[in-house]
Amino acid sequence: MTKARRGGDRYREAGVRLDTAEDVVRRVRRLVGGRASQAESLSAIGGFAGAYALESGPTLLAGADGVGTKVLVARAMGDARTIGLDLVAMNVNDIVAAGGQPLFFLDYIAAAELDGDLLETLVTGMLEGCEQAGCRLLGGETAEMPGLYRPGDYDLAGFAVGLRVFEPRPGKVGDAVVGILAEGFHANGFSLVRKIVEEEGLDYHRPYAAIGHRVLGEALLAATPIYVPAILELLKEWGPHVRGLAHITGGGIIDNLPRALADSALGVELERAAWRLCPLLTWFQELGGLSAEEMAHTFNGGLGFALIVDQAAGESVVGWLEEWGLPSVRVGTVIDRPGVHWR
Repeated sequence: MTKARRGGDRYREAGVRLDTAEDVVRRVRRLVGGRASQAESLSAIGGFAGAYALESGPTLLAGADGVGTKVLVARAMGDARTIGLDLVAMNVNDIVAAGGQPLFFLDYIAAAELDGDLLETLVTGMLEGCEQAGCRLLGGETAEMPGLYRPGDYDLAGFAVGLRVFEPRPGKVGDAVVGILAEGFHANGFSLVRKIVEEEGLDYHRPYAAIGHRVLGEALLAATPIYVPAILELLKEWGPHVRGLAHITGGGIIDNLPRALADSALGVELERAAWRLCPLLTWFQELGGLSAEEMAHTFNGGLGFALIVDQAAGESVVGWLEEWGLPSVRVGTVIDRPGVHWR
């Protein structure tokens, strides 16, 4: 059994430093933790969402996220139809991973110059995402900043608030790790995706046999699935058997799975042969000469979402997710060693 190394060499070459990001989180955690007035805050900085207990009893969950440099692929394709939906997905999936039901969503869009058609396309995608997640698009903000952005550039961020309906609890040795398979990159790692496209001289507008003759740009822009309805229904039926949940985004399996354990003394052992990457991820792994560990740290490693459940319930949860239309597999087991390990 080998421990997954802290990958990211190729990601660093693409200009992203995961170790620096982790250091930033540690610094922010230290600063916020040093404040005296944190009585209502129930969660540490760096989780899937922040938790805030109201005096009346309910606990609110809040999070913020973006879609990163995937917007540059959308710009290259002249197609932003999925970007707004992606933005909602990245936020509401984090809320449900923290045990919450999303209530509302807000957005922030910045550009060198505001484009009415682009804004309408982005907001249409957000509305679709909110409908899928069962929440409301409550409002947003736009900013025109020609001195900060180049002509044609734009960026966007999202913010979601939810109500806690499930309290994650510490995993136990022997618990099952169930993964929902990912059919693409979702909205992470696109700095490296774009670097590989450039290095290999690929054309976003061209179909390629390695990905089933799909147009590359269209395959890359496939929207991140919104797992909220399925996970909320699963919690109603299987809640007593669920320990924790993980949305596999930035930092991949290696950084996100341990968040679902709520016990720093525990870790997970994953079966390498339990699942395969989808054709798109497999192709880019080959093109980029990426190790399995880099795929599991820079990208999502082929899993979009994961659950820690009682050992006896593992196969039943897999079957339930399959019936919901989410291809899933038991990918590993909770062990008494911190971190992510491979067998």
